Amino acid sequence: MRNLWLRSCLRIAIALFIFLAATSTLSALGAAAGPWSAIVIDAHTRGPVEGAVIVATWSRRGRGHSIGFGGPDPVGVEEVVTDAHGQFTLPARTFANPPLFLPIEGPDLLIFKSAYGGWRFRDTPADLVKQGAVIELRPLTVTDERLKYVQGRMAEQDPRLGWLREGRGPESAYGLPYQRIRRYESAINGERVLLGLPRIGLGYPYLGEE
Repeated sequence: MRNLWLRSCLRIAIALFIFLAATSTLSALGAAAGPWSAIVIDAHTRGPVEGAVIVATWSRRGRGHSIGFGGPDPVGVEEVVTDAHGQFTLPARTFANPPLFLPIEGPDLLIFKSAYGGWRFRDTPADLVKQGAVIELRPLTVTDERLKYVQGRMAEQDPRLGWLREGRGPESAYGLPYQRIRRYESAINGERVLLGLPRIGLGYPYLGEE
């Protein structure tokens, strides 16, 4: 009788475990987020910027820090280019949260366009999923500025202006799969060639000079 009771308890425990696991898996699936959209403009002329390369990434976050679980981090990468109206759209995505239900957040953006350096949201990043954000690119009119930016040597002149990627230049693509950022790499190398610099490889694994 006792063995029968133990077997019944074991079956109930197994059924409960399976139920909880299935429920956890379903709850870990995030609802479709996005799409995200923006128009990229010249910060001085206010005109649209065509051909700016956008790299969007989504990462697991724990207490504000990116976390990887034996795989590449970030967990999602998308590359798009602005059209003749300076617009781009990132399609909606659905992610499965990793163990411990750490959230997947994003998109974080990398933006590059020849003869520009640094960018900022005119209002707020939240506009990406609302009416569409406006992103301002800062034009670089002096060759020395373009050299400093593409080499990651441009210093922040006034933090209050809010230009992003300031001081690091455009090469902050470390750890991204190079197959997913080919246009970003090509745009940066096009600028480097124009400025008399050698080509470089971006992303992971490192491609090296082409």
